[in-house]
Amino acid sequence: MKKPCLTLSVAKGSQLPRTISLDGPVVKLGSDPKNHLALDDHAARAMHAVIEIDGEEGIATIIDLGSDVGTWVNDARVNRCKLVVGDEIRIGSTLLRVESFA
Repeated sequence: MKKPCLTLSVAKGSQLPRTISLDGPVVKLGSDPKNHLALDDHAARAMHAVIEIDGEEGIATIIDLGSDVGTWVNDARVNRCKLVVGDEIRIGSTLLRVESFA
């Protein structure tokens, strides 16, 4: 069985976006450098959100972990939201765009 993989483009402020690929069924997002994707953003909590990837079902879900500033998908605040390619996730001033998952 192949490991689930998520590809995101990541941009903050006026920075040029960078593309990253992350493996695993769960991707941890937040300011803690131990996260799979460490966000250099003062608004991000140490453990801000997770993305669960089910490659077999073709489903990715983002879950906010109770942050004050929230997790936003396509300009709507979410607690839990299924993601599709092209969705834009905002945490503080960091913008993540879902490029692919499998």
